[in-house]
Amino acid sequence: MLWWTIRQLRSSDHNVQLGAVGSLASNPSPKAEAALIALLRESDSRDLRLAVLDALTSRGGPRVIDTFLGLARLEGDEGLSRAACDALVIVRLGWHESLAPRLSSLRDRGQSVSPGDLDTAVLKKAAQIGSAETRGAVARAWEIAVSMRVAEAAEQSRRTAWGTRPIQELASLGPAAFEPLCDLLRRGETKNERKLARRVLEEFEDSRAAKALVEYWAAQGFPEAPDEPDLSKLDIEAVIAALLAHVDNDEALRVLDKFGWKPQTIPQSARIAMLHGNWEALLSLGSEGKVVFDRCIERFLFGKSGLDLAKCLKERGDDRAVRLAAPRLLLGGSYEPAEEAAEILALMDSVEAVNALLCAFPKIAWPRARKAAARALSRCSSWGSWNQDYRAAFLWILDLFNDLDNTRYVDRETPDSVYANLLERGINTFPKHLDAPLLLAAGKIPDRTLTSSTWNEERQGYEAGNKRTEIDCSRIRQLANEELLCRKV
Repeated sequence: MLWWTIRQLRSSDHNVQLGAVGSLASNPSPKAEAALIALLRESDSRDLRLAVLDALTSRGGPRVIDTFLGLARLEGDEGLSRAACDALVIVRLGWHESLAPRLSSLRDRGQSVSPGDLDTAVLKKAAQIGSAETRGAVARAWEIAVSMRVAEAAEQSRRTAWGTRPIQELASLGPAAFEPLCDLLRRGETKNERKLARRVLEEFEDSRAAKALVEYWAAQGFPEAPDEPDLSKLDIEAVIAALLAHVDNDEALRVLDKFGWKPQTIPQSARIAMLHGNWEALLSLGSEGKVVFDRCIERFLFGKSGLDLAKCLKERGDDRAVRLAAPRLLLGGSYEPAEEAAEILALMDSVEAVNALLCAFPKIAWPRARKAAARALSRCSSWGSWNQDYRAAFLWILDLFNDLDNTRYVDRETPDSVYANLLERGINTFPKHLDAPLLLAAGKIPDRTLTSSTWNEERQGYEAGNKRTEIDCSRIRQLANEELLCRKV
């Protein structure tokens, strides 16, 4: 008699309609469900619609949820909207809890995880206007919905690049998203997943986000940007409290200083002065400042503020910069350490610095680094007295210029004006100390042509050997021959 009961829903008698709704509530037929949903959408009677809501609540299912979603969004009838929210939470709670255990198995098989009809806005509304009896259910349903949304975003981040929209959306989910995001931050399988969680937590209004991000940063070894978390949008007090647990780390101390935290001890003040490269302030802190200064010389001498540190050492007559820079001239892995060392030695401009450059000059592995050493020697004024290291350096230059077959080109060594200038200064400075074989070689040194590559804007590439620079060695020949002539007279 299902058809008869469904016909009673259209009765003009309100009580008959209510009785039919009660009868159809326990009927498992899809036709009964469709009839109740149709009545819910079409009826103007508030009491009747509330009765249908109660009837559908016990049935569940996607179609029922879709219907409740529409009613929950109504703004005109708060009572009906509240009832729909209550019903929606009860129905969806059971549906979510049955779906949640499938989440891990779906991800293990590499399948896309979709939350289906999850509507976080409706759950938020349910938490605000739902009846007291459903508040606990709201919290549980909200927690499951948020976990699933975070999981879906993580799954998407594995496959495609993401913009700011998922970050803003996940950040708006509120405190319920905190634990799922922290779990993703710690255990995300890919860098993209962990980066997504980090970016969302950076936008989070929950004060716990500061501690979570700082702990994650510490676990990674306090890497610098771009892997350093952006803590600027979080609660400053929470950030400072989290960073103080790692105040012994220089990166954590740097961020603390950035947020306006004031050091509590002299060693902390000394370390902040060190991080700023404020060496004068560091040394003004007495013995404790000097301890920090001594400890950080090697670390900072070859960094961004290395030249300032070398200048500070030079003003105090401290030769540690020379002793630390000299061995770096001979490093073979890259030319950059030797270039840095040559720049520091040129700044120190002492007899010890010149001797270090001369001693290393013929042995430097990289042509570019050797040119840097030659430029540093040319800049130094403290050449001191003659020694055999000068002779070895000048002889190396003469051999290079007299090698007309370019046999050294296999090592990318070519004559350069910086070498010619260095040799000219050497003959000018030590004319009486140069032996006859060296003067004879210098008196015959040929002019050379330096070929180099230039950038072709039209072809967007380098053109090899299209730029020629003449290296005039006539002054070297003149000085050498004049000295030879003086000795004959």
